[in-house]
Amino acid sequence: MKEATQPHVERSLLRQAIADAETAQHNLADAQSAASKAEDRVYDANHCLAALRESNVTAGFPEAFISRLASGAEVDVLALDRPAAECRAKIDVAEQELVAWRGVHEAAKTAIQDRERLVPILEHKVAEAARDVIRNSEAVARLMDGLAAMQDDVARRRGALHFLMSKQLLPEGAKESVARILRADFDSHLDTEWQSAFDDLKRDADAPLPIGD
Repeated sequence: MKEATQPHVERSLLRQAIADAETAQHNLADAQSAASKAEDRVYDANHCLAALRESNVTAGFPEAFISRLASGAEVDVLALDRPAAECRAKIDVAEQELVAWRGVHEAAKTAIQDRERLVPILEHKVAEAARDVIRNSEAVARLMDGLAAMQDDVARRRGALHFLMSKQLLPEGAKESVARILRADFDSHLDTEWQSAFDDLKRDADAPLPIGD
């Protein structure tokens, strides 16, 4: 069974802690995505720059000018260097783009490192906020209420049942069910129930808690 949730300061703080942790996770994912895309752009820029440098080797075709000059034809000497100059200008731009994309890639990697450090810190805050919700809950208060008296009663009942079973003083057919109860691992049941509630709280600030009585 679950108790109805009631809004209070602990749940409000938990709700904010969960939101902060989710934002940090999204920011980390953004940085990882940006780093991957920037790495692709660095590769593309390197490839483009290599192609431009290769084309610059043959830019201008000086052989044609040599032939025209040898024949005595008119030659526009300024045009000789124009293709090479244009190629060098493209190379300059490509080099600047490569440097810029490398900078973006490094910035994204740095952001990943920073955000990776932040995520566990905020997740720890979520866990602590969830613990505060449980510590201050009515369910825990009910569990603690009269605990000593209940423990004494359980111990007395278990002792009496052990004695009755050992002396074969139990009603017909009751031995098996009593033995099963005496062997029951109550701690395991409670741990599972409350562990599940704790895990739910770390995802949902309005998750209900087990009934404490």
